[in-house]
Amino acid sequence: MFEKIILCSSEGGPNFTVGELAEALLYYQKVHLIFDYTTLKDFVKHIGMEQLLALLSRPNISATYCEESLGTQTEKIGVSEAHSFAAITIVGDQNVGQLKSRKSRVEYILHQQNYNKRIAKRLADKFIERVPIRRFTSNDFLPGGVGNAAISDLHDPHFVHNAIRLIIEDLETTQPILDNFKFDILHTNKNFFVFTDINFNEINKKRCSKLNSKLERVSEAFLLNKILVARADAAIAAHYSGDISTSQISSRILRFRYTELMKRTGINTNELQQFREIVLSDSPSIREVIDSGERSFDEFLKLLDKSQQFREWIQDIHPDEKIVKAYLKEVTAENWFQKITPKAVRYILGLGAGTIHPPTGIVLSAFDSIFLEKIIGGWRPNHFIRNKLKPFLNTDEKCN
Repeated sequence: MFEKIILCSSEGGPNFTVGELAEALLYYQKVHLIFDYTTLKDFVKHIGMEQLLALLSRPNISATYCEESLGTQTEKIGVSEAHSFAAITIVGDQNVGQLKSRKSRVEYILHQQNYNKRIAKRLADKFIERVPIRRFTSNDFLPGGVGNAAISDLHDPHFVHNAIRLIIEDLETTQPILDNFKFDILHTNKNFFVFTDINFNEINKKRCSKLNSKLERVSEAFLLNKILVARADAAIAAHYSGDISTSQISSRILRFRYTELMKRTGINTNELQQFREIVLSDSPSIREVIDSGERSFDEFLKLLDKSQQFREWIQDIHPDEKIVKAYLKEVTAENWFQKITPKAVRYILGLGAGTIHPPTGIVLSAFDSIFLEKIIGGWRPNHFIRNKLKPFLNTDEKCN
């Protein structure tokens, strides 16, 4: 259980965050990161390239850098719109000119975060040496590239119809979409045309009004691009063989299209959600306290270094057993200490505490609690939750 996760995109947006990475590191044995230009830039900004490289030197963390950003191009042909899938790579800037090499493009990201030329060059070398660069348009993930595979998906009317319905449902608008809406695709040698009766003006009006923000307009290209990105996520998940953390809509499309591929991911996602709701119900999530700035990533790494027993315990949970059930069974298991008499308990506590205050009863200090845990049967997962994780999540408490 929780063997490996691949972070592609955030559940709520295009880029996974430092907080989401921290959460994955605590629960999963191995974490693989898929960086694109924007995600790498964000990580350099928030934790620095030095700390990112130190993180990638850990044995359970790896990464891939995909410079290409997938997109759907649209051009007018007469009164119609022709679409095609494309991949865009940032290869220059009007201030610095053309950036011909991968190394120069990584250096440029570092220059934007105020690294001087000498340090940027050294860190870029280390990043490229440690992180392989892959392309969606090559055979790195799929023969013929991801775009061609996505075009093949568009030849399946049943899949397209259901994928479009899932995307529109995910937009959180009040615009209903009926099962018999029209979204037909006509393919040519170079591009494809869409014939639909979906009212995009109404969807955009209600969407922007409800969410009260300027969002990317929903259009034929917007919907098609969601299918393209989901295809890329499927290719990445299959290539690296692990759970995949991506946007909510990509997950829904993948579950519909690739049931078996996403089965384990769905189970583990639900398990972790239940664990947070039941065991950590009175605390915010790791991603929330880090992404909000209430805790730093440095503080999290100190917590992570103290989590080895907890992580080993998760690793030993049987894949068919629920994590909450395993946790409750572990922390309520009967041992020899639970069977001894109250008089014996007071005697043992007296040895640990040194003195007992008769009028008020037994009061354990932090030292006494540690002593007690050692004599009553060793480490249990609630020790980490109570003494390490909850103080980290509840930022008014001091981390040990």
